[in-house]
Amino acid sequence: MEQQYTHTPEYKKHAYDEDVLNVLVCQIKVWKATAPNWFEVPEKCTIVTEVEEIEINETYKELINGAVIRLPKGAIISESITNKGVDDEVKIGNKTDQDTEKKLSASSRQGELLVVADMINESDEHTLLIDNTKSDTGLAPDAENKQRVATQNDFQIGNRIQIQLGYVYQPKDGEDIITEKLEKVKNGEDIEEFYVAFTGFITGCSVSSPLEIECENMASILKKKSCKKGVYKGNYKVNDFLKDGGKFNLLADTGLKLADATASMDISISNFEITDNLSVADLLFSWKKGGLHSMVSRDGKEIKVGSFSVSDDKWQSDKSRIDYTDNKSIQYIQSDWDVVDDNLEVNKVDKEFIVINAKGKDENSKDFRVMVGKVDGKFHHEKHDYKVRKKQKRKKGQSNKPEVISKFDTKKYTVIQYEPHGIRTMDELIKAAEEYWDSYNPNGISGNLIIFGDLRISPTQIVGIVNPWAPEKNGNYFVESVKTSFGVNGFRQTLKIPYKMSDFTKPIKVID
Repeated sequence: MEQQYTHTPEYKKHAYDEDVLNVLVCQIKVWKATAPNWFEVPEKCTIVTEVEEIEINETYKELINGAVIRLPKGAIISESITNKGVDDEVKIGNKTDQDTEKKLSASSRQGELLVVADMINESDEHTLLIDNTKSDTGLAPDAENKQRVATQNDFQIGNRIQIQLGYVYQPKDGEDIITEKLEKVKNGEDIEEFYVAFTGFITGCSVSSPLEIECENMASILKKKSCKKGVYKGNYKVNDFLKDGGKFNLLADTGLKLADATASMDISISNFEITDNLSVADLLFSWKKGGLHSMVSRDGKEIKVGSFSVSDDKWQSDKSRIDYTDNKSIQYIQSDWDVVDDNLEVNKVDKEFIVINAKGKDENSKDFRVMVGKVDGKFHHEKHDYKVRKKQKRKKGQSNKPEVISKFDTKKYTVIQYEPHGIRTMDELIKAAEEYWDSYNPNGISGNLIIFGDLRISPTQIVGIVNPWAPEKNGNYFVESVKTSFGVNGFRQTLKIPYKMSDFTKPIKVID
């Protein structure tokens, strides 16, 4: 059953007394991991909760996205060691005499162990303490946190890293919960306000102070895994290459898996050739020429492959759409509550002066193009197959491609590039280009939108913007990329909006 997007925009009224104290919290965990157990956080890991700035860049156009962490001078890190299943029983006497087995607490109460006075020397030092961290009873604590100043050695290249971000707010009535939750964060515990903003690998660390750590997401693994050289023609599918148990199974032993949503689509791939010992990352990049984009989900566990549609009548239930969240309900953003800075601009162009420059590939992977637009109110097609001149003398520097005499004067027309997926013939390309022209809205809105970080928006999401001051901006928008910044300047997300997808089809529902 197709999943439908919600079409009822909502606007919630907010009062001034809803403002509460919010404290930014972050938790960065660093540990050494081996394939394929990338997501198993060990008992011992490095924890960072103090940062100057974190910058995370995500876009559907790139498989490998990155993050940069800047630590302040003298930043303190914790080394968390959790001892599970500590045996609190002490065996005394003969090992074969099980009747003499007693609990340490009971033995201590009965005076069978050394008393405090017996453990103090002439200098009033505890002779049985180990590193000044063990208690007088000899029991290891359940958790031990060693703190020290961060150095380059704490962030080795190739180590796993996970960044969790969030807000902790203090209710107006009730006990102080901020202090309690900050303590949990420092001890390496998760809190409900957290979400995984980035997970991947450390790829670099500065040698000077303050430290700057560079990271890549989990797709970085695919740069180190080779593909099989060969020419791939015929009926190949994405599942053949990436699905577990597929013909080539390129994700084996990487710890990553093909998303179920992608596997269910059974996407076909255009003919292509691997001429060198390329990596899996190079292979996925080559698919972009056919209009297929590949990216890793934010939690780093799945790879999604798909395309995008712009047409108003298709985007609402398009199964081939990549969606980080798999959430088909639109997330609404209120300009007077969620937005820090609105840099969206309204663009107005006469649609009669729009021409679509469409590109396709035939069965032999040869390019062919057509320009589609309207002249005197009717569709006009100009086929450009770029046949090479034969048996013609060419002057030095002259192109072997024929000159194109076009009715579409580039000084008057705005040319829009379009490369639909799966097109094999010129007739199919012309039809697709005409449909794209009909659905294309030149009077769109594009630009950047800076919002608060608690909305947790991801690239490829559809967001609904509700702006009571500029109603012409109301509508559904596609998010191309997200830049998340966290630090001394706050917690923000900068959304790149390439176009407005559609207006609202229903009135805005006001919630008191």
